[in-house]
Amino acid sequence: MKVIFVHGRDQQEQSPRQLRANWLTAWEKGLAKSNLSLPPEDLIHIPYYADILFEATQNLLQPKEGEITRSGSEGINQAQELEFTKTLLQEIALKNATSLEDRMDIKHMVEEERGILNWGPVQKLLEFLDEKNTFGDYPIRKATKDVYIYLTQNHIKEAVNTIVEKAFDATPCVVVGHSLGSIVTYLVLKNNPQYHVKKFITIGSPLGLTSLANHLEPPLVMPESIRGDAPDRWYNVYDERDFVALHPLDKRHFKNGFDIVNSKEINNHTDNRHGIAGYLDDEVLAKMIYEAMME
Repeated sequence: MKVIFVHGRDQQEQSPRQLRANWLTAWEKGLAKSNLSLPPEDLIHIPYYADILFEATQNLLQPKEGEITRSGSEGINQAQELEFTKTLLQEIALKNATSLEDRMDIKHMVEEERGILNWGPVQKLLEFLDEKNTFGDYPIRKATKDVYIYLTQNHIKEAVNTIVEKAFDATPCVVVGHSLGSIVTYLVLKNNPQYHVKKFITIGSPLGLTSLANHLEPPLVMPESIRGDAPDRWYNVYDERDFVALHPLDKRHFKNGFDIVNSKEINNHTDNRHGIAGYLDDEVLAKMIYEAMME
């Protein structure tokens, strides 16, 4: 059975070959801890959408020749983006608050003057999180824009999803989505009930963020393409320190009518606890993916 790995954002500086090599190197390390080897190469599919997402985003943000716009972009609802970014950063900040004083400071930041397109609260939240060393070198301001654009610009979403959909056919498969890739795969599986997914594994997923909920094409459902009734047919794994995967995908944070198995028993060794290498070289996760393929 084949496996389809779906990567996250900001991978455009890597070629498809480099990205594949990085993922397989990490997975191979994890498998070696159980004395296992990589499956045959032709069973491993890693659709590459990074350049399409990057180029489409850049084109969207580039003003048309001779046109002067207040935002310097076209097609983006700036007020909606501001609210999305503020809500997302507020969730991250509250997760990183270590005292009641921190929580009160965050509340005051968010309630700052609500003038039109007032990005002050966003900047203050970023400064607070920077002081907590939450992100490492991860460009969170850019990341929020990438995610927002993917979720709200249908032509970009369709372009990305189409690339991922080409990795599927009628045969059973295992699907693994990391970070933004977990959002992409959820929407692809939701909108293609004809697929046959034996196991869906999300890692470092932001799907539990309240700020994303209204942009996930409600209602939240178990995709029909995820077949069978095994309790772990959708398995979500995350490091509690991963600032992107703030919450488990449970009935409180991912308001659905079905169960997702969540596991936080993983130690992601990358600087920001979010990197794919720190997930795929985990012994338990690496073996789980392998065994799901070999069923």
